[in-house]
Amino acid sequence: MTELVLSNATSFFSGSMEKLFKNAEKFGFKYVEIAPYRWTRPDQVRHLVNKYQVHLAGIHLPFVWQSMFKAMGSTPVIQEKIAYPLIQFYLGNVVNSPAVAIAQEFSKERPYFLIHSNIASEMGPDKFQALQSQYHVAIENIPEDRHLSTHGVFDHNHFIHSRQRYFPNLDIFEAYKQARPEVIHISYDNLLPASLPNVQQQEELKQLLKIHQPKYITIETNPLISIKKGKLLLEKILHPPL
Repeated sequence: MTELVLSNATSFFSGSMEKLFKNAEKFGFKYVEIAPYRWTRPDQVRHLVNKYQVHLAGIHLPFVWQSMFKAMGSTPVIQEKIAYPLIQFYLGNVVNSPAVAIAQEFSKERPYFLIHSNIASEMGPDKFQALQSQYHVAIENIPEDRHLSTHGVFDHNHFIHSRQRYFPNLDIFEAYKQARPEVIHISYDNLLPASLPNVQQQEELKQLLKIHQPKYITIETNPLISIKKGKLLLEKILHPPL
């Protein structure tokens, strides 16, 4: 049975991890995925898990390897100059992230340890293999990727960008069938970035779920999007009325 997971992207700019857990409790989520802020401590996360009785499904490493963000040439100016530096202020970079310490704290529970595929490449094989030997590593596809067979986290929006910008002949259904991901991320660039899927995207998502239902579907929308609306929409997609 697929479980819905709430990401702290939904309350990101509060800077408070407790806000995520409060929202999870309020809207009936059993699981959360955290992208740890630079100031997040492992004992703090453990305290919140115990206090709110919400499980930690996943830990999302930052998508910046070194301290200075290197924007891609196709990145819109508003993202390159404002959004990405702001996100880096909150999350920092992979090298200094508290994510590994949090994964150590929860080693018995083995939450998925999410790494963007470009970060996995930048780490190099030795560091990446060491990480895999200790934690439940799950790779997330980025738009520049065309292969998903080894990826445990499928970002539908990233794949759409892959098709639009880089690889127009990609067959999403075949790629998804091969990947059979553990996690699907819900975060679409429509009128607002990191929003809910539009009607067309919902229909494609429904077809994907007929091929394979993941263990988790994580709501990773921006703080302006209604968590309640997102949860109801995905519950309807997962369990359509007869």
